[in-house]
Amino acid sequence: MEAELGAPGVAEAGGGDGMMGGNVIQRAPREAAAAAAAAAWSDARPLSEQLPTYPATCVLSAVLVTVFLAMWRRRVSAASMGSSYRNLLVRQEWWRVVTAAVAHGGLLHLAFSISSLWSCRRIETELGSWGYLLASAHFVVLAEVFEKMFMHVLLRTGRVVDEVSCGYSGVVFAWIVVLSLRPDAPARVIGGFVFSGFASVVLNLVVVRILIRQSSFVGHLAGVWAGLLFSTGALDFAREDRYWSLGLAAWALAVLLGSLKATTTIPIPLIDYVDLSGRDDLGVGVAPLDWSNREWLEDWAAANA
Repeated sequence: MEAELGAPGVAEAGGGDGMMGGNVIQRAPREAAAAAAAAAWSDARPLSEQLPTYPATCVLSAVLVTVFLAMWRRRVSAASMGSSYRNLLVRQEWWRVVTAAVAHGGLLHLAFSISSLWSCRRIETELGSWGYLLASAHFVVLAEVFEKMFMHVLLRTGRVVDEVSCGYSGVVFAWIVVLSLRPDAPARVIGGFVFSGFASVVLNLVVVRILIRQSSFVGHLAGVWAGLLFSTGALDFAREDRYWSLGLAAWALAVLLGSLKATTTIPIPLIDYVDLSGRDDLGVGVAPLDWSNREWLEDWAAANA
């Protein structure tokens, strides 16, 4: 019986121990399949010929590089543009949803975002440039929402402290999830082991955490959840229906501009901000948005002031 099980491995592997040959022949087809899938997904054309094919990806990469260079030249720290639970929900600086997505804390952080963004470029040819940009905008918001939900739970445990997060990696992880869950997605072969599907996403989370110690694991995990939500088709209505896409974009722009007007000194034309706090002479039931009316949040805000 042992000879019969080992014989195919010896014949295919070219001799040697039967059990060793069985292991080789078991991994070889999977590695070959992974290599074939990766070759099918890769674009072998020169870079100069690929750039016109992915205009949205090129524009996003150029925006990230431009913002990084502008921050470096003006000596602007990533923390001043990043988002945290305190400045986003307590101070209501909602404009940080956008600034945190395009700001990076270092050259390695930026390089990871751009290289990962370029590796996900194939999705642009399937969704179209407009659909790709719209879905990326959804990921910016969703990743931020999920991250603050996770931080809300973690902060209440008292075992973690609030952190400032920034970078485009939340959106990148969302696209990695979308592509990894496709049946024709290529697998990664590392040390003879094949990582495919969601296992490749977990591998990315671990590798990034090891290479970039200051990276936000919660932020990356939030991007994974955003990608999972997108993969269910729950957001197709906002991407395919022009009424919903334009309507949501208009509301998002209004909220961001209103937040800029209310929390910064940046002049925003055609928008005025009136503080309704403490006004009881309006004659209507106006209640300003106040996140500090919770005892636990007051204690936490005072401790982190």
